[in-house]
Amino acid sequence: MRLHARRALAVMAALGAAITASLPLSTASALPPGSPAESSPTINLSPSTGNQGTNLTLSFSGAAYCQGDTSTNGYFWQTFLVSNAVDAGTLTFDGGGPVGIAGQYVSPLYQANDEDPVVNRGTAAATASGGQLTGFPVGNNYKIIPNTGGIPNGVYKLGFACALAGQTTRYWQIPITITNSTGAAGGFTWTFGAVPPAPVLAPLTVGDGQLSGSFTLGSVVPALSASGGLQVLYTPQGGSQQTIDLANSATTFIIPGLSNFTSVDVQIRATNSVGSTLSNTRTATPVPAAAGAPVLTATGVANGVDLSWTAPAGEPASVTRTSYSITVTAGGSPIVGSPFSAAASATTLSLAGLTPGTAYSAQVTALYTPAAYTGTASNIATATALANTIITQSINVDRPNGSLVLTQVCGVSGALPAEPGVPTQFPTPLGALSATTTANGFSGPTAPTVAGGGADPAYPLYPDTIDIDATGGLGAVTANYPTNCGVDLGTGDLIVDPNSPLEGLYFAASGRLNQVTVTQTSNTDVVWAVTGSMSTFTRNGSSGVGQDNSFPGSYLGWTPVVNDRSTSGSLGELSGLFPADDPDGTAATPQSWNYRQNVEAGAAVQPDIVSSDATTSTTGRGLAVSRTLARVLAVAGTGDGTGADTQVGGLGIAKIDARLKLLIPVSADAGTYSGVLTFTVI
Repeated sequence: MRLHARRALAVMAALGAAITASLPLSTASALPPGSPAESSPTINLSPSTGNQGTNLTLSFSGAAYCQGDTSTNGYFWQTFLVSNAVDAGTLTFDGGGPVGIAGQYVSPLYQANDEDPVVNRGTAAATASGGQLTGFPVGNNYKIIPNTGGIPNGVYKLGFACALAGQTTRYWQIPITITNSTGAAGGFTWTFGAVPPAPVLAPLTVGDGQLSGSFTLGSVVPALSASGGLQVLYTPQGGSQQTIDLANSATTFIIPGLSNFTSVDVQIRATNSVGSTLSNTRTATPVPAAAGAPVLTATGVANGVDLSWTAPAGEPASVTRTSYSITVTAGGSPIVGSPFSAAASATTLSLAGLTPGTAYSAQVTALYTPAAYTGTASNIATATALANTIITQSINVDRPNGSLVLTQVCGVSGALPAEPGVPTQFPTPLGALSATTTANGFSGPTAPTVAGGGADPAYPLYPDTIDIDATGGLGAVTANYPTNCGVDLGTGDLIVDPNSPLEGLYFAASGRLNQVTVTQTSNTDVVWAVTGSMSTFTRNGSSGVGQDNSFPGSYLGWTPVVNDRSTSGSLGELSGLFPADDPDGTAATPQSWNYRQNVEAGAAVQPDIVSSDATTSTTGRGLAVSRTLARVLAVAGTGDGTGADTQVGGLGIAKIDARLKLLIPVSADAGTYSGVLTFTVI
């Protein structure tokens, strides 16, 4: 049989040479190495397994084309069977089919009916798609005939190629696996496809009683087996191998239920109908979650540095702390004796004999048994060793009790945004207002005083008050500040708006509050709220009786605005404002203490002409009932640096403004109407 095949090759070589000589061939360059095979149409192979005597039925899933045809462009189609290491895109062809490559198996396929090689086959005349491959063997039946010496066991590529001037320009391929080869005797078994490529297992991730990992897997033909196609194999030290089945699409896995501190070998196995492959092996040891890091502080002392630290939090019950390891460096290099050791129960270490004026940095780590459990290193703390002779001065200061104070400056107001009209409540749109900063005086005491009648030493800071008692001590204070300012809303304008039910029935007037300032410096941080309520408006010079001489305070509404507070605004958050007290200033670090005042404006209140002052409902009624101008909300914070406390957020200075909106009934007599808007802070 093989002698017949060689004769056929020789005949085809001569025929191919003759054909090549008779055609006006175009020149062609080889495909770049690594060029992929065509993905469509695909090659169908039947049956899926066989031996040296089994015909292979090969067919395309659709029409296959070369870039051009044989008669016009000189394209021929070829068959090949090559070692898996051969890049089929770089094959060259002569009259006998694929040209041999040193050290690799290279052969054409053969017709099953006469065992002639399938090489240098022509195409149909070119169409828009190119030259279609035609002239396939009878029944699309092919045969594998080994070269002299037989076909070795291994994975091979089987397929078709378009060639121009002997160079591959396009190719299709499928894998097959040869086994049970008897060498020159010519016997072998073939199977469609190849064993899966070896998965690549990444380093494992250690957990408490578990391991997890990820892997990659290349293209698998045929597909992974439906059952047991992808598996995790793991072997605990001293134990037997165990298996976890994965979904065939998986790329990650978790191995639960492991014993901490026992190493585990892990592999991934991929299996299809051809066989199985194993990944590389990874080894890791499960350990409990790491304990918290010690918190380390360093203090410079005469000719040395004192270290102190907290014990790690959250140490698992399955480990035992045996000692601490303390590394100490100066100028980036370890000092003599580093790392130092301290007992498991220790929380301090004094370093003596150091060089005054030199900065030393330290870090402490807890050590455990089993040794596989690693402690978390502390922060790095730095301190400078001091000279032997030092002096100290103790500094004392009193923080006053302070107070909660409500103040105002007549004529001073903050900026206000524009507001659209509301046809059913206050249809007149209002433009934005700029801040006013010129005080116009006030009525009330000529100077604030404190309990006992003494002059308030904080008055120069008015209205931002810092209260102490008359003697400068820490006693409680009841300060008496200016209490009355006037607000002139001018003359009302008749509402002329066909879309408003108020048209022709009311005059509209608007204005602004004198800015209200709340200073909270009390020793206790508590929530506070500023509220206000409006009395009945009464025409000046009248008895105030009757609808023609008065109208209710519910006809007044407001839109509060918080224009300033002690946070990231005028004062800034109290974070990182103070450098560390290093003499040379080189190691200054922000402080961990934070505080911010959390003040929000009250809800907008529209003028209400429906509800009366006598109703018990608080829905509507404008400012005839007590309304919130601003209030404090408690917020989570780190006031003491621990991160575990909650700030009320009331301390500081808040400045509050409001737009005023008033409706005046046309039934009221002409004149100036007055009322009192009373504020309270609690």
